[in-house]
Amino acid sequence: MAEDPAHEGYWWLAFTWINYRYSCQWCNQRRIDATNGTDGGKLDHFPIANESFRSLKEADNWKKEDVDLLDPIDPEDWKLLTFRPNGQPIPLKPPGTREHDRAKTSIQVYHLHYYEFVKGRKAKATSVRLLVQEMEEIYPKIDDLEIKALYKERQKALLRLIHPDAEYSAAALVYAKAEVLKIEQGHQVKREWLDEILKLSSL
Repeated sequence: MAEDPAHEGYWWLAFTWINYRYSCQWCNQRRIDATNGTDGGKLDHFPIANESFRSLKEADNWKKEDVDLLDPIDPEDWKLLTFRPNGQPIPLKPPGTREHDRAKTSIQVYHLHYYEFVKGRKAKATSVRLLVQEMEEIYPKIDDLEIKALYKERQKALLRLIHPDAEYSAAALVYAKAEVLKIEQGHQVKREWLDEILKLSSL
């Protein structure tokens, strides 16, 4: 194991079902993207906070480990990441917090800043922005049945982008939330119609 070469690995968890996770091949294997200056991949990394406690044998309670890596099936962990409009992943919480450190470590180890991932998220940002702009243009005319049908189509397209099963959905949701507030004549204005859509999508 990378953090503790003397560790024999968590062999006793090999067939424990709660230890299973879906795995992205790229994020799980060690890779170097020399062209874009990034590297990462989980491989045999199991980072924990300051090596405060690590299970060394089957009798040890591994649940006491203060794990660094974000858990993709933890309903709170994914919220510790956010994304810039250019697709770059960054920690949501400020530096100096445990949440920031976990997100920063996860970005590096999972190689979430890999160029193709960044490019994919940037494309989602563009898609979300264009959809919101189009919906805003037609929303005032929604009493027209044809316009209403077009608005509903665009609404469904937006919901597909932010659906949890969609590719880069977490980034798409960040970008959609960023569009709720806009600057109009020097003042911040809320797109109430978009806020309602996002609220409904989280129910």
